[in-house]
Amino acid sequence: MKLLRLILQGFKSFADRTEISFAGGITMIVGPNGCGKSNISDAVRWVLGEQNVRNLRGQKTEDIIFAGSATRRAKNGAEVTMVLDNAGRELPLDTAEVSVTRRVLRSGESDFYINGRSCRLKDIQDLFAATGLGKGSLAIIGQNRVDQVLSARPEERRLIFEEVAGISRYRLRKEDGLAKLRRTEDNMDRVKDLVAVLEEQLGPMAEAAEKARRFSALLREKQAAEATASLLKLSSVRRMLARYETEHRTLSDEKGAWEAKLARLDADRAAIEAEAAEREEAYRKAAAEAMARQREMDRIDGDYRVKDAARAHGEEELARLTSLAASHEAAGKEAEAALAAAEKEHEAAHAALAEAKAALGAAEKERETAQRALAAEAAEHRQLLETIREKTAQKERLTAQLGRAEEE
Repeated sequence: MKLLRLILQGFKSFADRTEISFAGGITMIVGPNGCGKSNISDAVRWVLGEQNVRNLRGQKTEDIIFAGSATRRAKNGAEVTMVLDNAGRELPLDTAEVSVTRRVLRSGESDFYINGRSCRLKDIQDLFAATGLGKGSLAIIGQNRVDQVLSARPEERRLIFEEVAGISRYRLRKEDGLAKLRRTEDNMDRVKDLVAVLEEQLGPMAEAAEKARRFSALLREKQAAEATASLLKLSSVRRMLARYETEHRTLSDEKGAWEAKLARLDADRAAIEAEAAEREEAYRKAAAEAMARQREMDRIDGDYRVKDAARAHGEEELARLTSLAASHEAAGKEAEAALAAAEKEHEAAHAALAEAKAALGAAEKERETAQRALAAEAAEHRQLLETIREKTAQKERLTAQLGRAEEE
């Protein structure tokens, strides 16, 4: 296994994306103090899972993020990617290269990736536990660590040797297993306490359960009774609705028949009104003609009176003119003929006036008969409409009752 590349961006003094390639052999990084040489080893230590910021020569997490300069703005996060050669499959991944990435933001969010896939910090630690690159190994030694290793106690040296030999991975697993066992024992104790509490509550809960079962049974019986009552009520309402629908259809048929009859009556009324109008017109004409004949009779009466006066005057003149009878005999005969003609005209005018009065009386009687027939038909039509409205309202009430019964 070999380190191939190290990619830094926003980590400490590496503001821009910087890629460092490691060729075969030994790679040395040379530079003056303060140029950032140690930042490279800190980046390797950090990407391998170092959690103590003090081991990275910082006080808090924000110290490993580029803080900016006089000409550069501060970065919002830091990211380091380490690419390793896995051609010999030293790492338990079936890829020729393995990349490990760690990213942190100023907000405190932290992400870990193996070959571009999100993972946990523990996954990275387990990945390198058997390679000597795990937490606490001497693969990366700081400036002051050499004296610490040489002056370490036997127990501390043992831990160092276990880490180098890859035993620490199993020790960590053992510690995790023991911690899980302790947590399981704690959970068992809590479960026992809960069982004891529940056993104390078992008696009252059994009584409550029995009451609940009785209540459930009674509730089902109540629901069944309510459902039966609702069905009976619904059946009754449906029968009533069917009866009223039949009555409604019958009334609808009757309504159609009455409407047809009403239409015929309306037509008859229109015809009667037209005939009445014609008769009214005839009556007016007859009245006008009677008035004309009355005027003519008055004229004839005037002429008759004039001629009667003339006849009386003629009779008077006849006595006076007796002596002249021979000479005036022809004039007397002519006056008598005129008088007879005037009497005939007077009788004819009286006969025409009587006929006009008779026709006018007949027209008045026919108009009164037509008006009474129209009034009777209108009353019958109003009564029919009132009956239809009552039946329709009754049907609507039954329909509403049926809807409420079905909802119940």
